[in-house]
Amino acid sequence: MSASSSEPLLPVELIHSIVDICAEDDTPVDLLKTLTLVSPCLRPHARKRLWEHVFLPPKRATCLAQQGKEYTEIVEGLAAVENLSALVKYLHLNPYPPGILSHFLQKIHFVEVEHVFIQGYNARAPAATSPRVLAHFLSQNSDLHTLDLSSARINAGALFELLSQSRLRVLRTLRLNYLRISTGDDEEEHLQELTWDAVSDFLLTRSGRIERPSLQTLSLNTVLSNDTFTYAFFTHPKSLFDISLLQKLTLHISRSTNQALFDFSNVIELCCLSVQTLLIHGWQDVTSSESYLLGRFQNVNQVELVIHGSGLGSDLNAQSPETSLSLAFPQLSILTRLRKLTIRLRFCLNAMTILNDPLNGMLRLLCRQLPGIQEICTDSHPTVFSRGIKIHKHYFKKVEVIVGNNR
Repeated sequence: MSASSSEPLLPVELIHSIVDICAEDDTPVDLLKTLTLVSPCLRPHARKRLWEHVFLPPKRATCLAQQGKEYTEIVEGLAAVENLSALVKYLHLNPYPPGILSHFLQKIHFVEVEHVFIQGYNARAPAATSPRVLAHFLSQNSDLHTLDLSSARINAGALFELLSQSRLRVLRTLRLNYLRISTGDDEEEHLQELTWDAVSDFLLTRSGRIERPSLQTLSLNTVLSNDTFTYAFFTHPKSLFDISLLQKLTLHISRSTNQALFDFSNVIELCCLSVQTLLIHGWQDVTSSESYLLGRFQNVNQVELVIHGSGLGSDLNAQSPETSLSLAFPQLSILTRLRKLTIRLRFCLNAMTILNDPLNGMLRLLCRQLPGIQEICTDSHPTVFSRGIKIHKHYFKKVEVIVGNNR
């Protein structure tokens, strides 16, 4: 291939494969920068991969700001990148420290981003990027497929405004993780800020041209623990999101954050018949009175349960592994379309050793009850090691039950 010629001597597919392999290197930025200079044939795809993922603000700008130094050149430099707005597909936004991100969003106009990840947004911090600025940015990207909002501190009204004004027409994946939606230090204040009537009035008066995005993937973790938000997000006929055709659902249950499986009961009722893949983290905190919700997913073909614990009898308030599993298996046995079951155990080594025999017995019984099941996997990774036992750093045990031999 000649560096002076724009005509490739290799098939375009091969050129793209070379660039893609370089993009998976430990130091992809340096390699991709080099490829943009090697040949005009390599440059377009190398630039595409080089700017595919962008983190704002860049670490350099954050360091300068924390030192009280000027970082305008970084903003101007990014804004001057040729065709940047069309190249960026994955945009990671970190609004902390407050005030820096706004300068980048005001100067660089992204319009073709497909996946946005917002980590650590605090709408109540001084000089923080306002929800309206974020909503405007999101609404400009008409091809946005994924929105991941994690570790945010935002009051109820601002969160509702942010998501309702973002016009997420083609959104397919929504992840909401660790959102503090209170207006102050009192976690109950958010209950007084938005009422069912206020939410309903707002949704009914929204523009008729606004299309509700039909989600395919939804992940909820420590959020939406009251009916008002479930109503506004999913339940109301003109709610922000339609989950009636949802394919994949991930729920995080935690006694420590008062997030019970029953908190998601309204969500489950709306999507249980369409979900094909179900993941529940923290099954050890599910109680007998709410375990029936697992059996609602009559058409699911893949289920994954993650069970955490420090050991047998180590926490008087925690369920034993056997109890957690005994709540799950009766519900799993009625899921006639289940094809793959994965159980991930996160206990101390002693607990896993004791659990092996009863677990294998339950799995073999499940195989006989579900004639259509094709694969059952369990994996265990110790989180706490017993004193006096030296375990290899990468200890990892995986047991695959070959269904055909265990009926």
